[in-house]
Amino acid sequence: MSEFLKELHITAEFCQDHPINAFSKHIPLDWVEEAFKQTGRASLRKRRFHAEQAVWLVLGIGLLPNRSIQNVCDQLELAFPDTKGELPPLATSSIIKGKERLGAEPMRYLFKLTAAQWDKQCEFDKVCDLKVLSVDGTYFKTHDTDSNQQLVGSAPENSLTLFDRGFMSAELFANWQGSSQNTHWLTPIKAKLRYKIIESYGEYDYLVKLPVSPQAQQQAPYLGKSWTARLVLIPSPKGEIKGFITSCLCPRRYALKELVEVYWQRWEIGQGYGELKQYQLANKPILRSLKSESIYQELWGILTSYNIVRLEMAAMAKEHNVEPFRISFLNALYLIQDEFIWASGRSPGAVPKVPEMLRENGKRLILPYKRKRKAYPRAVLKRPAKYPTRTREKKATRS
Repeated sequence: MSEFLKELHITAEFCQDHPINAFSKHIPLDWVEEAFKQTGRASLRKRRFHAEQAVWLVLGIGLLPNRSIQNVCDQLELAFPDTKGELPPLATSSIIKGKERLGAEPMRYLFKLTAAQWDKQCEFDKVCDLKVLSVDGTYFKTHDTDSNQQLVGSAPENSLTLFDRGFMSAELFANWQGSSQNTHWLTPIKAKLRYKIIESYGEYDYLVKLPVSPQAQQQAPYLGKSWTARLVLIPSPKGEIKGFITSCLCPRRYALKELVEVYWQRWEIGQGYGELKQYQLANKPILRSLKSESIYQELWGILTSYNIVRLEMAAMAKEHNVEPFRISFLNALYLIQDEFIWASGRSPGAVPKVPEMLRENGKRLILPYKRKRKAYPRAVLKRPAKYPTRTREKKATRS
């Protein structure tokens, strides 16, 4: 078959009656309508740019941060025809007013709804029959820095949450473990961790008692003077000892080998926010929204768009029988952005860039296994002196 016939077959398959946009494919319209009903946001059908269309606009802004709002609106073809049946471009002021009418609450509800539905669709690797979660910290710079909001949530049942070492807190871990049934946590230890060994499960595996600081006892009297955890120490070839503590106390139910494997994957937790801010947001230091309501709306749209990229990565990994973390996030992001380009351009020359072609050549998106490099000690370069210094010459001494 010639290359021209291949292009025709690909074009014919792609132009069938199925959604080509990643948003409409993964987010049914029923979910969007449910978000409006639950949040009490009415949709005015008389306008050329009503509330449902504003949802797709917010998601598109989160996926294409380098494009203007008007450009994203034109690419997604969100505006309805006017009374004459024509499609003149919408004014930027009309688009902004449509976003303001939408608000942040429908986007928040849509994020939680989609996350719950996609969680049921995807298959997760389990450790000791526990679903693995992770918690890390990051921040987004905004124009309005006076208003802050603390994210408060609860972990699902039968889960193991990995925390960064900066979250070491007896109050946090006690509340986290008591939020649901069979909810556990794991976090790496600091160098100056104080503990007392209660029982030894094996070499480098102990049940320990950790003291609670007076400040923590004053804020949360129910903690008591100490709390227990399982301590696993991991010696390195250099002689250094690293490790972690966890609430998985039973050594028979929670095998040491599986917990150690999860611990070695812990350092990749921060890569999720790094990919979101570096690649998806294109290293934009500040969000584009000015008002507090618009800031929350933009953040919910960014996080929902990020989940869509991750969903595509999971589908591609399942198709090629590899782990999802071996799929390149950057190429998966390009895959969805190409859907926008295809939807707007619709030129035959853009056919090789559609997701079907990228999925057929999915091996290009699979990352190789990480090589175990030799560990080198960290070295700090000596800064050159600003001014020349004089050194005293040592005088010869008689023996």
